[in-house]
Amino acid sequence: MYIRSNVYQLFMQQYPDAHFVTVYHENGRVSEIASGKREGKVEVVFVGTYEATGCLVVESRITEDPWGLPETLCSAGPMHYYSMGAERAMTHANSPICTKR
Repeated sequence: MYIRSNVYQLFMQQYPDAHFVTVYHENGRVSEIASGKREGKVEVVFVGTYEATGCLVVESRITEDPWGLPETLCSAGPMHYYSMGAERAMTHANSPICTKR
């Protein structure tokens, strides 16, 4: 269970069906990355980073053009939004990602 901010609450109000990917950082922090879709297009990417205890480090949203983010499947399975969110998560956590779930 993570301590959440209003960034998360607003994201979930707008995108209640968002799919989250959890990533674990080498320093013990955990990040969650999710895309918010409307009419099949990604409008926003949510990134939340938390201490292993569940305490909030930071939550943010990534937005681009009004047409939505490009969502391209890659062979590893995650979509384009994942790599954008992963970059932000590593910045939030100040640590590389060691595993994802």
